[in-house]
Amino acid sequence: MKIRLLFESDGQENDFAISGPETTIGRGPENRLVLTDYGVSRHHCRILFDGVACRVEDLGSRNGTKVNGEVVQSAELRDGDVLMLGRFPIRVSVPDDDDTSADFVIDEEKPFLASPGTIVKPMTNLFRGDLEVAEAELPAAQKPANILVILTQVARALISADSLDEILGKVMDLTFEHLPAERGFLMLYDEKEGCLLPKLIKQRDDDGQQTISISKTITEKVYNEQVSILTSDASIDPRFSGAESIIVQGIRSAMCVPLWNEGEVVGVLHIDSLMANNCFGTDDLDMLTALANYSAVAIQRARLHQRVREETEARGKLERYHSPGVVTKILASGSVDSDWIIEVQEREATVLFADIVGFTSLSENLTPAEVARLLNHYFGEMTSIVFEHDGTLDKFIGDALMAVFGAPIAQKDHAERAVRAALAMQERLAQLDFKAEVGLDVDLQVCIGINSGSVVAGDIGSHQRMDYTVIGDTVNAASRFEEDIASPGDIVIGEATWKPVKKKFEFEKIGSTGIRGRKGEMLCFKVLGRKK
Repeated sequence: MKIRLLFESDGQENDFAISGPETTIGRGPENRLVLTDYGVSRHHCRILFDGVACRVEDLGSRNGTKVNGEVVQSAELRDGDVLMLGRFPIRVSVPDDDDTSADFVIDEEKPFLASPGTIVKPMTNLFRGDLEVAEAELPAAQKPANILVILTQVARALISADSLDEILGKVMDLTFEHLPAERGFLMLYDEKEGCLLPKLIKQRDDDGQQTISISKTITEKVYNEQVSILTSDASIDPRFSGAESIIVQGIRSAMCVPLWNEGEVVGVLHIDSLMANNCFGTDDLDMLTALANYSAVAIQRARLHQRVREETEARGKLERYHSPGVVTKILASGSVDSDWIIEVQEREATVLFADIVGFTSLSENLTPAEVARLLNHYFGEMTSIVFEHDGTLDKFIGDALMAVFGAPIAQKDHAERAVRAALAMQERLAQLDFKAEVGLDVDLQVCIGINSGSVVAGDIGSHQRMDYTVIGDTVNAASRFEEDIASPGDIVIGEATWKPVKKKFEFEKIGSTGIRGRKGEMLCFKVLGRKK
């Protein structure tokens, strides 16, 4: 089941999908869903979702949380409910085509007991390659050839499917095409929830009214023990006979098999019939088991392809701001969520600002195309240097560049990396021949400010757009060093940057100075070069 939150923000309709067990909502950038409405508290509420039930809990908000007009501290959410955060309305939507749990009831009454009407087959027996035993169990000589033809068709159909949803649909269609099932469902194991969750339900005569019930004990036995189960007469099966819901629905025959591939089970496939007992035989069980095995391969393939696509998209996004080495570490660290958003966290880092001197006056004598050509070339060279030192490009601000070292991946030597990058920038700038490279007879000078300390770093922004950035007093001070203290060609650093690198570079002490917008004074130094 998927829960979606529908709301309007900045004149645009938004559709936010709940993912994970907890979603926090508020104005603060650290929330999973960020709302910029000032009636919404910084940490307003959270939504708890266990895959079946969904609840909202108020987090002590200033203007309160309401569900359908009633103030609540905690309340269950259903399709069509209107959630009010202060005066900000959000509609809760549970799409009908995605709500499999409404048609699915898990029966946990009694443990599984095999009966005279039940067959349990371990998967290792079915796929050990013992062809003589397998053929001896078949009632007719033509059975293996018939199964082979069907499974060839199954393989062809599953290979042609691309998405996971398409594969699951084909699995159930093929099951109903080749077996006398009246109803069935498919469950996949969800690693986040740590349990099997229903993904697809099918009924041969679908009137949209019936609910499918099955024993949780049976599905877990099939999943955990890697066995296929057939009950040819539910009326004499102790497990089924004790389940009132099964009796009411009149289930007679049923089969449940694992989606199994090379020792790994990704889910279970269950079918049953209300028509008569002995509806399924051992050959049907073998057929369903083999089909489930093919399906598991296709499901794993689809998941792998999806993961590759997601990581490719994530890498493309991350490489706009981070060096290839940092991108690899980010993806390996697990510090991004399922939407490839880098989590907001506090870091010790070094921030660098580089600004072109007198660029406004310079650009007055250039056409817009020439300004763009000049900046693109300049920024390309400077960004390469940031990446060479495993820094992160935070943003371009007009003709200024902001970079950070030590975030999102921690670096013990982030201060040294920033200073080395700044020196490399000044050296590279002195070597650039803009007339030869972009056809413009200009000379550029750059002021650089650097400061180290604690920052808040992560993907910050609105629901429509989030970008990686760092914020905090450390950032503001670095910007002031560049704007107010550094002269053309200077690299000015704060004391927090100077202390860890003072033995590696030559400095000129500027002294304590006031910083615009900040109380007190800060000790500053000018970087002269590397120590020889």
